[in-house]
Amino acid sequence: MSATHTRVRFKPQDFGFGGLFAVMGEAVIVGDVETRCVVLWNRSAEELFGYSAEEATGLPIEDLISEWSRPSYCEKVAQYAATGRSELVGSGFACEVPARTKSGEERWVELTLSPLKTAPVPGRFVLAVVRDVTDRREAQARLALTADQLDVANRALREFMLIAAHDLANPLCAIRSAGQMLSSTKERSTSEVRNLGQVITRQVDHLLALLGELNELTKIEAGQITAEPGDVSVPALVTESLEAAGLSPGDVAVHLTDLLVWADRGHVHRILTNYLTNARRHAGGCGITITAHRNGDSVDICVVDTGPGVPPDFVPRLFDKFSRGPTANSDGTGLGLAIVADLAHLNGGTAWYEPNTPTGAQFWVRLPAHPRIPLPVGDTARHCAAR
Repeated sequence: MSATHTRVRFKPQDFGFGGLFAVMGEAVIVGDVETRCVVLWNRSAEELFGYSAEEATGLPIEDLISEWSRPSYCEKVAQYAATGRSELVGSGFACEVPARTKSGEERWVELTLSPLKTAPVPGRFVLAVVRDVTDRREAQARLALTADQLDVANRALREFMLIAAHDLANPLCAIRSAGQMLSSTKERSTSEVRNLGQVITRQVDHLLALLGELNELTKIEAGQITAEPGDVSVPALVTESLEAAGLSPGDVAVHLTDLLVWADRGHVHRILTNYLTNARRHAGGCGITITAHRNGDSVDICVVDTGPGVPPDFVPRLFDKFSRGPTANSDGTGLGLAIVADLAHLNGGTAWYEPNTPTGAQFWVRLPAHPRIPLPVGDTARHCAAR
């Protein structure tokens, strides 16, 4: 409860203040310990809190404290009124508290409290010198946030380097071992030499794929790759992506209408090829379906497989760099889905995963529909909410 709003008229000279009181840059407030009300304040206090000197006179000081901090304030004031002792008053140290202005705005202030006694004016008073430190605290909060973000980025970079080193080392070890076997003095049959050559070729191909995807992802994140949208026929691009993924039309159930998206053709080809390649790896080339439908101003494309699906605890990391689930094949780089997500975003779309029923996975991409193709009459958004 606020103390009674008692108006007692004082002048700065009553407390021995000169003309400097009115022009000080800091807000200066004098409060009565017994009534806990303001008895005097200067022009800077008016500017900080929004109350004129007339309005402030007799105002309960607790009204200047943010509501959530008032109980602690009132407890300390009561302690000082009863005992004349407080860690806040007369210590010479400034403390920061949340203040409340006339408009209800919360500001952080730094205040120094000193006991004030003067012969001409009977009673006990406290002098508060108040400085607005809201901007400083906000700057500190921004610096703290930046430091946290840098820490997260540094941890991600360390993890990235460890995984990248591991992924580069494995094929290099296999190449070195095959090379040592080929260069040894032991006589080897033509088939052994051919097999070792194939090992080297596969591992080099894996290294080239990893380095290529690292380069692509780095360029995307650095803003060096941009989308050049144009007319893209979904059925035509699906046919091309099936071939690139090592699948034939007979391997996949295709349910498409003649849809057009407005996107970068190469980027969409990359997305669909990745989805289809993953489906081939995890479903063994069986039980794969690809569908597409209009969804408002977008087109949703989905690649479904009936493989083992994605473990629920791994789903949040599915589109992260170097993410590999427990069922991932060793020939994957762990970068494909991260690139998919970035390419979808570059084209004004989004990529996501949903579990398939009863088993398997659904990988979706939403891309802008061609702007010149009107929405069919009665077409509504499907089961997939906007992401």
